[in-house]
Amino acid sequence: HRARPDAQGPALCRVARSLRAVFAESLSLVAGSVVDHAADVEVVACPVARGLVNVGIGAQGAIRQAGGAALEAEIRKLPRHLSDTVAIVPGGHAFANVALTV
Repeated sequence: HRARPDAQGPALCRVARSLRAVFAESLSLVAGSVVDHAADVEVVACPVARGLVNVGIGAQGAIRQAGGAALEAEIRKLPRHLSDTVAIVPGGHAFANVALTV
């Protein structure tokens, strides 16, 4: 809804469909572990809390474990409390890049 904050009803539906078409060419969703598909992507999305604490479960746990010490070192360089943002960092041992998404 940020693309057209004034869109409502049918207009919102049209905006959503047009955004879907734009992202269809550059975004893919795959089943299974992100670690299994990492070689095929440029950026892996990693959900994080603002404080960047790794609770070690779910997608965040799998991504941070696979990225290893190199990914953790990149994360330590970031401010401790991210706002609603995305920080893209080198992905360590397993990924080209990781998008830490608050």
